[in-house]
Amino acid sequence: MGKLILTEEEKNDIRKMYELIKEQGITLPTTVTDSYTASNCDELHAFQGTGGKVIGNMNVTVGNKLQEIYNSGVSPKVTNVKVNVQGMTVTWTVTIDKSNDGKAWVGFTSRGAGCNQDVKNRAESAASGNDMQTAKSKIESTYGEQAIEIEMVNDYLYNGGDNSFRQVFYRYTKPKNNPPVGGKQQTQTTNSKPITIVGTDISDLRTKLKSETVGKSIKKGSIKVDMASKTVTYLLGETKIQNMSLVFDPNQDTLNTRMQSIKDKNSTLEVIDSGGPDEGVYWNLIIIK
Repeated sequence: MGKLILTEEEKNDIRKMYELIKEQGITLPTTVTDSYTASNCDELHAFQGTGGKVIGNMNVTVGNKLQEIYNSGVSPKVTNVKVNVQGMTVTWTVTIDKSNDGKAWVGFTSRGAGCNQDVKNRAESAASGNDMQTAKSKIESTYGEQAIEIEMVNDYLYNGGDNSFRQVFYRYTKPKNNPPVGGKQQTQTTNSKPITIVGTDISDLRTKLKSETVGKSIKKGSIKVDMASKTVTYLLGETKIQNMSLVFDPNQDTLNTRMQSIKDKNSTLEVIDSGGPDEGVYWNLIIIK
């Protein structure tokens, strides 16, 4: 029986077919969900664990699913996190889809603060080791990585009296251990078409700004705010930022005090626009580079 000899074009066609079959074996988007019951306020936001004790095991559970998808030949990406709290029981659902930027977002983690002790600020505090840069450094050290990318997925605030907590969820890449599947990463380029972020109210607008502008490169002079319609528009450009956000308060003096506190912790903070009162609050639109 003669030996079958394939041309390079035929070999490429077979490779493409094989990759397609592998990809079709994974149904995306998919969700991962689980729940846990806490015995105290600290455990209530222990989505992974606390004090060396595993509580929710969320990072491991989601990470295993991301790795499974990656091993099938598809670069994954966590796109959403939903949290529901009923008493002392927490239920979470994570949505995973195929990466839309060519990067393999195989990592997932979160940082937070609970027990109703200034949870809004402590959840991202550098002093508490909850800021994005500290998380990035720890991930790189743990996995022997360099130049990982990390982005916020969702920012969840639970108003539960003494049990109140805030948890910020992040996705990240591990380019050394898990390079993009099936090709080169796509790089972000400038775009002449404005990007618009719309909120249902000022709080929702802040949440969307913080999650949807993480790691973007923007054109600072293009940013426009319309509080009447709760929209912010901007163009992609040359300035790389950690994220964009709104800081607001019903009292102008209190807002100024809060802004100074935030500036003390973030030397790269820049105020882009300000106004008020809108919906009874004064506000500043900021970027952190």
